[in-house]
Amino acid sequence: MKKSLLLLVSLMLLASCDTEPKKEDIVAYGNSITASELKEHLYTYASDEFEGRDTGKEGEKKATDYLRKEYEALGIDPVQQGNYFQTIPLVTNKSPEVTITVNGTSFEYYEDFISQTSAPSIEIEASELVYAGYGIDDEKHSDYSELDVTGKIVVVKAGEPQDANGIYLITGTDKASKWSNSRQALSAKKDAAEAKGAKAVFMVDHASFERFAGWMKERDTNGGGGRPSLPAKEDAEQEIYAFLISDAMGKALVTSIDKSEAPTSVVADFKMTYTTSSEPMPANNVAAMIKGTEKPDEYIVISAHLDHVGKRDNGDIYNGADDDGSGTVSILEIAEAFKEATDKG
Repeated sequence: MKKSLLLLVSLMLLASCDTEPKKEDIVAYGNSITASELKEHLYTYASDEFEGRDTGKEGEKKATDYLRKEYEALGIDPVQQGNYFQTIPLVTNKSPEVTITVNGTSFEYYEDFISQTSAPSIEIEASELVYAGYGIDDEKHSDYSELDVTGKIVVVKAGEPQDANGIYLITGTDKASKWSNSRQALSAKKDAAEAKGAKAVFMVDHASFERFAGWMKERDTNGGGGRPSLPAKEDAEQEIYAFLISDAMGKALVTSIDKSEAPTSVVADFKMTYTTSSEPMPANNVAAMIKGTEKPDEYIVISAHLDHVGKRDNGDIYNGADDDGSGTVSILEIAEAFKEATDKG
């Protein structure tokens, strides 16, 4: 997992020692961390035996068991009494089952649209769509300034406005802003529609659609899943239903979409059935602790994410030596140095 959300971490909590450390002691314990020991750990931890440490899979279980045994061998206690593992109730959100008809015309998943969110199952019917131009909400330009899209179905197009000289209105230069930058644009336009209270948003971006639809279809056909995440809380705000769609579907929803940027309402017979699909994928943190004496209620946290992306259907293993095997085994060496210092007072 390379998203900023790193849910799996190998933790060691370290509190201060009971005496002021001497410089020579710090150097001595620091020198106990050696390249040879780091290499030995890493060559095991990032080996094919661990199958790429995919989140919630057998390889990740081997990795957490390896870390547990190392902490036990060092004589370092778990954070939770009797248990080094902190179970994280992750789920894998797979592509939902979605049927969409507009004015009697049916559209097909992968061929015409793909979902960009994991929202609850629902049935939606509407007699109106709202075309919000580029779907931008910025202090220099807002397509929503004269629109009320609360609870409505919104359609937006790719890109952003320019003047007659090709200058982008958002940046004031010939350089495009985030509103034209593929994933960043999709995220920003989804967020803008959601902030304005829309029920669903259909984003027309054919280049991005071609890129992501094929990949998602191959992933789902081969039995793969989406990115692991924490299950939604029952009292959490409902996420917007966001879709990336082809040019053809965009033109079917708003016939003037290629020629017009002006926001407008479109009369339409819209029907959608959305059935979410997810599977539980529990995984574990590994948490060990060396308790201090002078300040036992204060902690320093050192962490690294212990998982990686696993292996592919063709058998290729992504070993993850740098991401983040090196960081994880470094924590084992740091733990050993602190434990040695603690044992010697």
